[in-house]
Amino acid sequence: MKNDLKENTFVSVTEKLTFEDLKSVIDGKCAAIHIKEFCSKKICKIVSKKLLTHSSRGNFNKASEIGRIGMAHYEIDSPSGFDFYYENAIANTWQLRELFEPYLSPVDKIRLLLEEVWPSGAQLEMLYGKKCFVGICRIIEPTIELLAHNDRLDRDAPESFQAKSLITQLSACIYLQVPEKGGGLRLWMKEPEDEMEYKKLRSGAYGIDIAKLGQPAHVIEPENGDLLIFNIRKYHGVAPGKGRPRINVGAFIGYRSIYQPLTYWS
Repeated sequence: MKNDLKENTFVSVTEKLTFEDLKSVIDGKCAAIHIKEFCSKKICKIVSKKLLTHSSRGNFNKASEIGRIGMAHYEIDSPSGFDFYYENAIANTWQLRELFEPYLSPVDKIRLLLEEVWPSGAQLEMLYGKKCFVGICRIIEPTIELLAHNDRLDRDAPESFQAKSLITQLSACIYLQVPEKGGGLRLWMKEPEDEMEYKKLRSGAYGIDIAKLGQPAHVIEPENGDLLIFNIRKYHGVAPGKGRPRINVGAFIGYRSIYQPLTYWS
């Protein structure tokens, strides 16, 4: 297991997104970027009500305890699932955008900022010559604990050269509603050496019991409207909470080199 020492990492609490902070997360020096009230609390309250009762609300097929609106690439597990994801990618992207109208969707805001602050810009991810969906919503009941896990696009799309070309993968999460207590994001500054080690630690579950990893290096409890960006190649999970469901919207961010555009998808 690859390890980074806790004392060598920090959480950057800042007012705006910068290239320097993004590069620090990519390089493993910064555990997370934390931007307070990236989306206004007023907008969060309005949109959260819509999301909780939305007709398209469902659950992840590989993690049924997590609600979602929009299909994640992670869920593709059959040829029909592949077709459904890509045939609905742009419609699902617009679905979230329309839920925020007449306000700017915070996912679109992230897309614009990445294009502006990254030297080579940023663009929508394309796999197999098809445009991906971006802007998934996750809804988690407060008492649910998400086990430690890591995310890799090349695990979800093993036949894609584009997926295999990624050097690392970040997540941008905007928290529209958080539990009244607890429910923090747990970050471990370590990742598996390879897929064999990861599968062994998982023991058949979608994630890993934290007892196998030790205490997380950081636990971040965001407030409504906050943005967190962190490296999801490293283990991460969510602590249980009390009170309201946890609702976030967001995107994955792919890094290949400083000379190539960042890409984003869900």
